[in-house]
Amino acid sequence: MDFFVIELSPEEEALRRILEPAIDGEGFELVKIRFRRSSGRSILSLFVDKKGEVRINVSELENISRFLSDVLDATSDELLMLSNRYELNISSPGLDRPLAKFSHFSKAKGQMVKIRLKDSVNNQKNVLGMLEEVDEDGVILKPPQNDPKLFDEKKILFSEMGDAHVCYQFPEKKRAK
Repeated sequence: MDFFVIELSPEEEALRRILEPAIDGEGFELVKIRFRRSSGRSILSLFVDKKGEVRINVSELENISRFLSDVLDATSDELLMLSNRYELNISSPGLDRPLAKFSHFSKAKGQMVKIRLKDSVNNQKNVLGMLEEVDEDGVILKPPQNDPKLFDEKKILFSEMGDAHVCYQFPEKKRAK
């Protein structure tokens, strides 16, 4: 199994330990997990995809959603954060694919990414750039369109990241003359 490089909350880590092996056993990958409380209820959002190059379809999402709901119901005694009512959202990663595991960053090399930092740096919390390199500590970004006015190459450590995702760029349309 691949490992998460974007830090998970204690609740997310507890959920990951139960859900990731179950998802993996069904031939899928847990891409991202997000747990939050809002207006007195818990919301668990999971991004799931097929392993390999083929993407998950709607029917598979429905099946894995029912399966994971059963897994959560069966383990609710272990998961105190889900002891009351909770909302379960399961979706595919989509075009703006989340980057949470080391392999996600490696596969996204050469693509435009947006990284939300845990803490502001120079009054900036979000960084947009071309993912140039990935190593065990973090990534190196180049500015969009190599615009040095924005920043030179920038090293961002995984430990500094709060969230990250690919910024899908639609191909340019050729205009009719």
